[in-house]
Amino acid sequence: MKKLFFTLTAFLLLFAASTQAQNKFEGKVVFETKYMGEGVDQFAAFMPSGMTYYFKGSDLRLEMNGGMAAAMMGAILVKGDEGVSYMLKESEMVAYKIKKEDGEDDEEMEAKPTITKEDEVITIQGHKCQKYKVVMVTEGNEVTQYLWVAEDIKVKKPKGAKDTGNTILIEGIDGLPLKKMTTMDMMGMSFTSVETCVKLDTGKQDKSLFEVPSNYKVEDFDPSMFGGMGN
Repeated sequence: MKKLFFTLTAFLLLFAASTQAQNKFEGKVVFETKYMGEGVDQFAAFMPSGMTYYFKGSDLRLEMNGGMAAAMMGAILVKGDEGVSYMLKESEMVAYKIKKEDGEDDEEMEAKPTITKEDEVITIQGHKCQKYKVVMVTEGNEVTQYLWVAEDIKVKKPKGAKDTGNTILIEGIDGLPLKKMTTMDMMGMSFTSVETCVKLDTGKQDKSLFEVPSNYKVEDFDPSMFGGMGN
């Protein structure tokens, strides 16, 4: 179960690790998610039905919509200039600081994905999106993604991201993905998720969304606290 938890955590952080906003882009992006494939029913109740991303400067806030994961994990806050990520649990008033595992995970943290530019361009929310194929390995599992990237929306990766627990660094892709199809092989099963942008609002975002509330206690992230999944 520990391996499953880390794989799902990496899956949920996958987009966050590859799309960090520059000062020129500020806004809110809403995605709907659909799941397909073998064994998907076993994960459907856990995984979110959509995600909402808030961008301000080099900071990012991710909120999962629906599913057990939303209740268990809360919101994800990435402080781009600081190279730090937090899992915000409102019910506990705790911000769990996410950092990489030492030792055995170092090699995976350094691994770079294989990127192929595909011969397809589609329009999503009024933006032309270039298709890319991205193949990577995370937590011992090969993950294949297809990203449809709005290259006119400039984004950047946060400083120090390799130490934040965001294990996927998409090098060589410049822009904001507005559609993402991910195929994962896990525990002898294979399933695919398709995330599509259904709303994109550009405009000022409240800075409090990107700060750890002052009344929250900050603790190091420990998966064993989440339903025994770390055992």
